[in-house]
Amino acid sequence: MSRPRRVFGLRPVAATSLLLALTLGTLTGCEVADFLAWGMTTYPAEHYAVIIADHGASWPGVGGDESAEEDTLSLAELEPGHSWDYTSLQYLVDTPDADVDDLGRALIEGFEAQAQDEQTDAEITLSLVDLTRMAEVDDALATFSTTLSSRIQSIAPAVGRSRAQTINDVVVAKVDGPVTRGATGLSIYFPPSADAFDSDYEQLSVATSWLDFLHSYYTRGQETSAASGSFTSGATASFDSDGVTVTAHFDAAAATSITETFIRYGLVEGDGSITYLGQETAELPDDSGLIEGSYDLSFLTISDGETEMNGYLDLVVDSDTGDLISELYYSYNARTGNYGALTAEPAGIIAPELLTVLADGSEEWAASADDGLWADLPALGYDFPRLPSGTVLLVDLVAIDLGGNRSVASVQVVVPWAEVTLAEVTCADGGPARRGVGSAG
Repeated sequence: MSRPRRVFGLRPVAATSLLLALTLGTLTGCEVADFLAWGMTTYPAEHYAVIIADHGASWPGVGGDESAEEDTLSLAELEPGHSWDYTSLQYLVDTPDADVDDLGRALIEGFEAQAQDEQTDAEITLSLVDLTRMAEVDDALATFSTTLSSRIQSIAPAVGRSRAQTINDVVVAKVDGPVTRGATGLSIYFPPSADAFDSDYEQLSVATSWLDFLHSYYTRGQETSAASGSFTSGATASFDSDGVTVTAHFDAAAATSITETFIRYGLVEGDGSITYLGQETAELPDDSGLIEGSYDLSFLTISDGETEMNGYLDLVVDSDTGDLISELYYSYNARTGNYGALTAEPAGIIAPELLTVLADGSEEWAASADDGLWADLPALGYDFPRLPSGTVLLVDLVAIDLGGNRSVASVQVVVPWAEVTLAEVTCADGGPARRGVGSAG
């Protein structure tokens, strides 16, 4: 398949525009190199710049074939659809003696200004990286990876809990928004399990020591037996003014293999099914194996001004002002199995979905109500009301170990009266928590 690409040859007085037909899907690295050599020969200059644009996802995100119904958005870092502000190249005309760092900073400043105009600056991230120093990063990563691999048996769970951060000394300049605060433009490839590993990374000639470590990490995980650990007690729930806290003990001898813990909570329906409202991170087990998670008893509602629906959303809130600074809706492509950022037509309809676990244990995602919402995303309103008193909840503590094995401790509770001044009320696994101190008014 051929698609035209426009190439600009800049000269002191004018710019020459050419249309080239490049074959997509079969273009090799050598062909790209030949094309660049042709450009440098045909348009000799003192300085050269090659712009390869993508929408995130590192090098696999470059060159997606958008003409063949292939959606390749990455959840990790999505660049705004307006891309770069190429009018920033005017900086070269105004400052002909500028070096590459100066030009890079100008491009970053233009990108930030354009994002502010487009009101997408909350989620931007763009960095200027000095590639001449990447060899230093490769060397440091090789040393780090070799050390990890030699101690994989003892440190694999700890590494799984805290994904390694790459050296950022090569970042010359950067811009980020409130949602991407701290992003440097550099990250380290660390899928949580072997089935999520992209074998294309094995074709790279760099960071081979890191790939060796990843394979050792996954092998160590596969050696972790499903019976290596489990909860040794039922979950216990206690209510206070902040909501409900659930605790359970995990086998202390196997607690070091735990890489992830979270609490999830759902409504117990009349037919025995559970409609989950969301989940939050729980504390990792201490030396005693105790795992603890908390839930403030609020739930998300989304309204378009006419209809209100329950939903679960990944919201980012400014900790200082309490203002919502990011709301990201995801769409799922059943053909590719990928998620991407949803771009909706305001006149369309969206239907937030919740996870339902049926009485037979099967799971399904379904709309939280029959009606949908107008898809004018910026106009939607969000609220977090408290669950009504008497609501029956199932609260799960979930622990996942290095091998991907999952253990669950659950407790069923009843939301107490909001007007009651609550003392610590404890219920054992399966028993409701109803007692309080004070008057219901």
